[in-house]
Amino acid sequence: MPKYEELVEIPVGNETVIGASTMAFPCLSFLWIEDCPLLSSMPLYPSLDNELRLVNTSSRPLKQTIQMNITISTSSLPLSKFEAFNVWNIEELNSNLLQDCLQNMTFIKELTITDCRELDLEDMALQWYLLKNLNYLKINNLPQLVSLPLWLQHLVQLKELKIENCSGLRSLLSWIPTSHFP
Repeated sequence: MPKYEELVEIPVGNETVIGASTMAFPCLSFLWIEDCPLLSSMPLYPSLDNELRLVNTSSRPLKQTIQMNITISTSSLPLSKFEAFNVWNIEELNSNLLQDCLQNMTFIKELTITDCRELDLEDMALQWYLLKNLNYLKINNLPQLVSLPLWLQHLVQLKELKIENCSGLRSLLSWIPTSHFP
């Protein structure tokens, strides 16, 4: 098997094929999938250690990968080792699906969420201690975001928080006690 380190989309007619769900790329570091709304499966990527970027795609492959995590008993589960997770305009990405993804991402340092209109971050009962390494969070164009989620206060390594184009945002500091301000 060749030692791929980066995999990008492969257009085939009106569909995009990344690989059969049983195909594995044991040395893959980056996986970027962009503008593939008909994508229905992704390969296994047990050593993906840098970045997973999903842009304008269906949520189906992500759901399948999470299901795979449940059925595989190994120390190298998909969605467990990489440091950056970027999602833009993912069809049907909701709080439950994102939460299921993040539960396995114990090494994640950067998270970017953009144009996911069905996502409500406040609905997530995230187990914050799993994101102990997260130091960068960008939230862009989430109209359902009214205030910062409570679980954000537990991200002790967070160094950079960017919030852009969140038209429903009304409160940034509702969960911060006023005793923190002089």
